[in-house]
Amino acid sequence: MKRLFIALEMPEPIRERLAGMIGGIAGARWVDPANFHLTLRFIGEVDGDTAQYIADGLSSLRVASFDLALEGVDLFESRGRVRAIWVGVKPNPALAALQRKIETLVAWRRRVENSNRT
Repeated sequence: MKRLFIALEMPEPIRERLAGMIGGIAGARWVDPANFHLTLRFIGEVDGDTAQYIADGLSSLRVASFDLALEGVDLFESRGRVRAIWVGVKPNPALAALQRKIETLVAWRRRVENSNRT
């Protein structure tokens, strides 16, 4: 089983800006800025066939290019410990359209998987 999520790489100027924010939280382990990303959909554990179906579906998606603008910063905490820092993205119609396409792709595969189990 593979643990999957769908994400976009951060553009270099945004990655550099975020890298400048690193520091100041006791005990934090920082991710290499090369690994900064914008998560579009967490999928979770899937088998190899499902991973391949999703990869093939993603490679066929076509969307117009768009700009990202950041908005807000907050923390994911658990038991009083910071687990992650997240930065919001301003609403963007093109990004929302991409997310809808991804949701449709993943939902379709889940329906197929569920129908095969019955």
